[in-house]
Amino acid sequence: MKVLTSFFILSVVFLNSSCTHQVQRNNILDDNDSQLLLFFSDESHYEKENEYYDAIIELKNQYPEEMSRLKVITSDQEEDYYEAFGIDHSPALIIIEQNKVVVHIKGQSSKDQIVQSVSNILVQGDEYAENLE
Repeated sequence: MKVLTSFFILSVVFLNSSCTHQVQRNNILDDNDSQLLLFFSDESHYEKENEYYDAIIELKNQYPEEMSRLKVITSDQEEDYYEAFGIDHSPALIIIEQNKVVVHIKGQSSKDQIVQSVSNILVQGDEYAENLE
């Protein structure tokens, strides 16, 4: 009986641990978010993120409504979200549309590369929304 109880407890622990990353991923995705931007930042190495900051500022000026859906994931949230979204280091920026990653920028990138990659998706989203109206 003791063996059966131990087996049951270990099974529950194992099953719960295998679901953790999906739960974390779902926690950040609201039902209302058809498009979500996630910026993975490490404040202890902010000097590596200057191009990302400059790009985000420019994008906020060009697309204020879309960029309001930007969420910053800091290094203290690393365990919760990095693996769930396939991020191995910061800085990184991803765009999620309908629960799928459609843009994944990581590491050293120029401001122009970041702006171009993100703008392409945001413009497509605007065109799609206009076609629905």
